Amino acid sequence: MAAELVAFNRPFMGPADFCRLGVLARQDVQLVGGLVGETARGFLFVELLWVASAYRHAGLGTRLLQTAEEEAVARGCGFVLVDTFDFQARPFYERHGYRVVGELAGFPNGHVRFTLLKQLGRDA
Repeated sequence: MAAELVAFNRPFMGPADFCRLGVLARQDVQLVGGLVGETARGFLFVELLWVASAYRHAGLGTRLLQTAEEEAVARGCGFVLVDTFDFQARPFYERHGYRVVGELAGFPNGHVRFTLLKQLGRDA
C-alpha cells in the first residue's frame, strides 16, 4: 500500500528519497540520548529526540539536534519539521531557531501538540 502511495505522489513531488537518520549518545555502553528521524524531499522530519534525565541541561540535546541538522544539510535538506507537546520541548526548539507553524488542541488533560519548522542553511 505504501509503495502505491509513493508511486501516486511521484508526479507531484518527484522521486521519493526517504532516508533514515539516527544520532545516538552513549556513556560507556549506556544509551543516554538520541535523535531519530528521516530525510525526504528537502526536509528532515524529527520523529523523536530524547535525553536521559541525568544528562539534560548539559548541552547534549543541542549537540544531537545540531548533528542531525548538519547531516540533513549534507543530504540537501533546507528545512526541519518536528512535533512536540506543550509539556515537552517547545522552548528548547524555539531557542534553536524553530518557529511554531501549527497547533492542535484536544489531547487528554487539555494538552496541545505543536508543529515547529526551521529553515537550514546560509539563508536561514
